Amino acid sequence: GRWLTFASTDSAGSTHLWLRDMSKLEPRMLAGTENADQPFWSPDSRWIGYFAEGKLKKVPLDGGTPEVLCDAPDPRGGAWSSRGTIVFAPVATGSLFAVSQNGGKVTEIVRRDSTGGEMALRFPSFLPDGEGFLFISLPRRGALNDVHYARLGSDARHVVYQSSSAPVYVAPGWLLSIEVARMTAIRFDARTGRVRGTAQTIGVAPPPVSHDGCPV
Repeated sequence: GRWLTFASTDSAGSTHLWLRDMSKLEPRMLAGTENADQPFWSPDSRWIGYFAEGKLKKVPLDGGTPEVLCDAPDPRGGAWSSRGTIVFAPVATGSLFAVSQNGGKVTEIVRRDSTGGEMALRFPSFLPDGEGFLFISLPRRGALNDVHYARLGSDARHVVYQSSSAPVYVAPGWLLSIEVARMTAIRFDARTGRVRGTAQTIGVAPPPVSHDGCPV
């Protein structure tokens, strides 16, 4: 909660990752992160994962040299587990894959169900235990995505609920998502992957971004 990272394009049209200490007003640019997109944090907050130039990369918080982990030609989100695994969608249509935080072999871990009409699995996010994670599947059902729960090392998964965007977990047990220009919260049991009750509106939401189902 002390740092915020984001991708921003300057007046010259150059995009980089920026890092802001929330106790200060001015952010600083992370050198070497040209064309960065879709950043996500390591569990210890010492690294930032991101996508750029067809690759999955990571860069240390102190602004050191970025490292390439693997290919990701048209990505749709990544998440970093406390177990040292990064789960990501390397292309806009397809399955979810995993790679070590140190790079190496890339493995398909959740296969899209083409017989069930799934075109793409996107925007994973890990739960506190470092093994359970959420993601969305496309196509939408009407205006909503199916949000799924899965675990590392298991082929099982189930639909948690439907949402306009990929949710993120907030302790001690909530999922936040954007629903038709509203930020909503719904109670969630991270051990079972089940929601409880109905969603509550907690404020207005930012405008949508270009990637379908992009998370909060």
